Amino acid sequence: MKRKILFTGLIVVLIGILVGCGGENDEKVLKVGVEGTYPPFNFENENGVLTGYDVEVAREIADRIDYQIEFVPTMWSGMFGALEAGKFDMIVNQVAETDNRKRKYDFTVPYVYSGPSGSGKLTLLRCINYLEAADSGNIKLDNLSVSFTNIDKNSINFLREKTGMVFQSYNLFKNKTALQNITESLRIERGVSAVKAEILGNDLLKKVGLYEKKDSYPASLSGGQKQRVGIARAIATNPRILLLDEPTSALDPELIGEVLKVIKDLAAEGMTMLVVTHEMSFAREVADKIIFIDQGLLKRACLKSYF
Repeated sequence: MKRKILFTGLIVVLIGILVGCGGENDEKVLKVGVEGTYPPFNFENENGVLTGYDVEVAREIADRIDYQIEFVPTMWSGMFGALEAGKFDMIVNQVAETDNRKRKYDFTVPYVYSGPSGSGKLTLLRCINYLEAADSGNIKLDNLSVSFTNIDKNSINFLREKTGMVFQSYNLFKNKTALQNITESLRIERGVSAVKAEILGNDLLKKVGLYEKKDSYPASLSGGQKQRVGIARAIATNPRILLLDEPTSALDPELIGEVLKVIKDLAAEGMTMLVVTHEMSFAREVADKIIFIDQGLLKRACLKSYF
């Protein structure tokens, strides 16, 4: 039997679904898994009371089906495992709807439509790497200040040479092996010899724990393995800053840990990273500074000690 999971869904859609879910609960208590550290969706207010959009939706659902509600604090990385183990009945959260998850869980339709522009987190990363042009503003990197108002080709090349990008959807070459995905950019963009590129590629695959997969094509790799190849490719050029767009959001729970370990290891080595993530506990553990962006505006920035 599938456990119930909410994909940030409309209340009117959820009522009929959850009555069936609650039928096995003699105490009429709806247990909801929640991270509790993801404002404005689920977080504790200044009085220590759990609140946020997701929390209010869950309360409304419980009220309409005449159930008491109990929130079960759970780290995001363990959310799906706890759901399968029956520690709670449902999750109200923004969750990537992968094929594997759809086989295991019941999803609802979204209740939050953020729109095509989102909050601006990915746009910020793409502007830093100049995959997208900003209308105005400046970036200061090392001793160079780049103005988007009158940016030239040399400045664009500088930004791209100094930054590495890790994509949420991996963006690996499907017709290249894991090793070739790393060596291709080294040879073509940086002019590194084939021999040196292969040596460096093998070293990087060892670094991310995938040396045995060096001759494998993306189609035969898991999501976590693809993402680790993507990270190895991004750091191959020794970037000044590594940009990561939701590096774990498309992964199944059992694969998240292997990617987070690589990122934590890079942080420990002193790699400067700008990471878009909803893994708030991970952000707290690794980040020096945490920034919240909403509708393209910087809403809050704080040091880790204040988070």
